[in-house]
Amino acid sequence: MQHLRRSISQWRTARSVVLASIVLAGALATSVWTMGYPPHPTRHAVVVDVDGSLASLRSDRTVTYSGIGVAIRQSEHGSIYIERVFPNTPADGLLMPGMRIVAVDGRTIDGDIRDWTAAVRGAPGTDVELTVAYHCGGRQTVRLTRQVIRVSL
Repeated sequence: MQHLRRSISQWRTARSVVLASIVLAGALATSVWTMGYPPHPTRHAVVVDVDGSLASLRSDRTVTYSGIGVAIRQSEHGSIYIERVFPNTPADGLLMPGMRIVAVDGRTIDGDIRDWTAAVRGAPGTDVELTVAYHCGGRQTVRLTRQVIRVSL
């Protein structure tokens, strides 16, 4: 009987370790996916520069650009979604991950992620209006002033 109790106890311990490992692996995979590693072919940080070239990609792995401070992704069906909002940027506190972008300056988004990127380009200090849709179906138009954004990679 003692042997049976010890076997059951060992089995429960092993089961707990395996379940904890699965949960940890899932959390790690989710964290890696949301950070964009490995790079997803339709997930992009919106890096926009006025003169058409990247302002700086320094050796300290910091990107500097003029924009609103979001990373976006394109769904399989072509919709554009906010993937991440960078802190202390124009989008911080106004936009949230998961919002679907339906219009830029009143124009609907057709095509791919490059079309949205081209529509949001502009000099620091200029405004852009984004119309976003919530999961519940509601919509909101937000006016953002572009600024120089520094994002550490």
